[in-house]
Amino acid sequence: MTATVLSRVVDRVDVMLKAALAGQAEVWRDRADPVCFEEAPGVNVLPRQGSSTPFAAELDVDELELELRFFVRAQVGTPAVEALHKLAHDALYADAQLLALVDSIRRLGSTFDHHPADTTSLIKSVHYRLLYQTPTNSL
Repeated sequence: MTATVLSRVVDRVDVMLKAALAGQAEVWRDRADPVCFEEAPGVNVLPRQGSSTPFAAELDVDELELELRFFVRAQVGTPAVEALHKLAHDALYADAQLLALVDSIRRLGSTFDHHPADTTSLIKSVHYRLLYQTPTNSL
């Protein structure tokens, strides 16, 4: 079975983060938040939405919004979650294989959420937009 560009991009992000965060945090794909909290620190990789725009004859520009949810448990969560995000962010922009698959990576923004039942838990959700080109007759 041939993988789509989207699946190759998400797979590469997953593999690259596991290597970049080895020993620092777990990396998951599409896991439920309560499970992630039990195994914090960690990063949950979540593809969110995509779109396609005609670019040229027989060529489209595809957009993937990827959410990285960072989970930490610490008395002061912000420094811990920021350190984890910095490692992942730097790895995203430095990975040659990922950069060969996509034309552009942009950080869109982030939000912070505290777990209501545990004040030592913090989630930082960061959205990235990845752009890549595909032939119109391909995925």
